[in-house]
Amino acid sequence: PRTLLTSIAMVLLCVAMVFNQKMVGTCPDEAGAPKLADLMADITAARAGIDALLATKNRLEETMSGRHQATQAPAPADPAAAPSKHLSKLQQELEETKRVLKLEMELQSLREELKSVKSVSAMPQAAANKSKPVESVHPWAQPPYSGRGLLRFREPIPRPSSVPRPPSQEQMKKRVRQTPRCLQAVEQAFAKNNLGSQFSQDWFVYMNYFHHMDRGLYVDVGAGAWKNNSNTWFFDECLGWPGLCVEADPTLAGVLRKKRNCTVVNACVHSEPQKMALQAPGTQGAYIVPLVEKAGSAVVVKCRTL
Repeated sequence: PRTLLTSIAMVLLCVAMVFNQKMVGTCPDEAGAPKLADLMADITAARAGIDALLATKNRLEETMSGRHQATQAPAPADPAAAPSKHLSKLQQELEETKRVLKLEMELQSLREELKSVKSVSAMPQAAANKSKPVESVHPWAQPPYSGRGLLRFREPIPRPSSVPRPPSQEQMKKRVRQTPRCLQAVEQAFAKNNLGSQFSQDWFVYMNYFHHMDRGLYVDVGAGAWKNNSNTWFFDECLGWPGLCVEADPTLAGVLRKKRNCTVVNACVHSEPQKMALQAPGTQGAYIVPLVEKAGSAVVVKCRTL
C-alpha cells in the first residue's frame, strides 16, 4: 500500500508540472485555443487514471485487511455442528454410566455370594443338624478300592448329615442274614484288608449311607459277575433287598439268574434302542462296540433305554 501511494503522488506531481509548462507564456487567443483544449483533455485523462488508481488502492487495502482478520480471529463455528458434537458427548457419558452401573451390580452380586459362602462355612455342623448330629465314622470306613486298577478315590465320599453313626461289627452282624457267608462278609469288611464283593463297595455304601434302613431297592446296570466283582451282592445276599440287574453278556446274565435273587435283564443300556456287538463274551473283560466293528467272536445284543 505504501508503494501504491508513492506512485500516485508521483503521477500527480508529473501532471502538475505538465500543466505549469503549458500555462507559462500562453494566452487565450485563437492560436492558443487548440493547446488549451489539448491541455484540458490531458487533465481529464489524468484525473480518470488517478480515480482508477485510487479505486485499485481501496480494493487492495480491503483485501489486505480481510486477510489480516482471518489470520487473527478463529473461523466461525458451524451452527449445525455444535448440537451434533454435544449429542455425541452425551451419548458417550451415558454409555460410560451404564458400564459403571453394570460393574457395580456384578460386584454386589459377588459380594452377596461371598457372604453366603462364608456364612455356610462358618456354621457349625451340629447347628446345621440339631436333631441328628453327625459323628465321625470308624477309621476303617474310608473309600474302598474301585475297579480292576485298584485305584482309590481322590476324596472320601460325602456323607449325608442326617445319617447317624455307623454301627459296630457286632451290631452289623445282627442286621444281616445269619448265614456263614454274610457273617464272614461283615468280618472281612471290618478287617484291615477287606476283600469282599467288588472290593467291599456295596458294603461301604450300605455302612455309610443306608445302614439305618430296614428295607431298600437297588438297580445294578452292568451287573457283571454274581459276587466277586459285583457292586450289589451284599444287598441281595445278606440284606435280602430286591433289585434289578442289567447285564448285556448272555453268559453272565445266565449265572446271575442262578446265583442271585435280583430280576435279571439281558440287555445293554443306550440312549436309544439299537443293536450293538459284545466283544469277548463270557469274560470279565467283555465290552460293547458298534455293530459295524463286530468281530468274528462277538455276540449281537439289544440295547434298551432306561
